[in-house]
Amino acid sequence: MTFSTKLIRLSAALGFAALTGVSFAPASLAASLGDPPSITVRYDDLNLANNAGVEALYRRIRNAARDVCDQAAGTAIGPGIHREWQQCYQNAVTDAVGKVNNSKLAVLHAHNGRGFG
Repeated sequence: MTFSTKLIRLSAALGFAALTGVSFAPASLAASLGDPPSITVRYDDLNLANNAGVEALYRRIRNAARDVCDQAAGTAIGPGIHREWQQCYQNAVTDAVGKVNNSKLAVLHAHNGRGFG
């Protein structure tokens, strides 16, 4: 970005779109699909040249992905909801990591966030 503030926006992945035709999906979820929940994650306070900064950003991304996918799921229940939530989470994290375009972050994500050490 050209500004000093660095942000990424996580959106609920399209995994929940499959729920609109399923009987356990609430009407509010179907209505929200036109404008899926999203969360902005700031990282201008982190130094992505070091491992600690990258790990901190990855934690923020994962926490935001959990929140945004929880919002997308709402009160939906049923046998497929956990699978759909997991797909939403994975897609949101992967998309955010790609938007940051940092090789250390990509490596951390490829190792499932287990850290560098």
